[in-house]
Amino acid sequence: MDRDSTASEMNTQDGPLITWTSHSIRGDKHYLAIFNISDNPVHVDKTFAEYGYIDKAQYKVRDLWQRKELGLLNSFQVDLPPHGSVVYSLHD
Repeated sequence: MDRDSTASEMNTQDGPLITWTSHSIRGDKHYLAIFNISDNPVHVDKTFAEYGYIDKAQYKVRDLWQRKELGLLNSFQVDLPPHGSVVYSLHD
């Protein structure tokens, strides 16, 4: 999700939501991007395991768009506006 990420790929498409995942070249961070491609707002309530992140019970999560640490989490909730997105960094 940045110039130092690798293995970027579409992870899922679930209705109006498309997710992409990647990880840092050093392997110390994972990235999860969620895009709402609809003309309506969408509420997302998921665990990181649902996107394949199963190597840790919890991750330190940072919202890259808001530049905000969200804490130690195993799930998240977010309201995406029409054509909105969120990008999370997950690390130890």
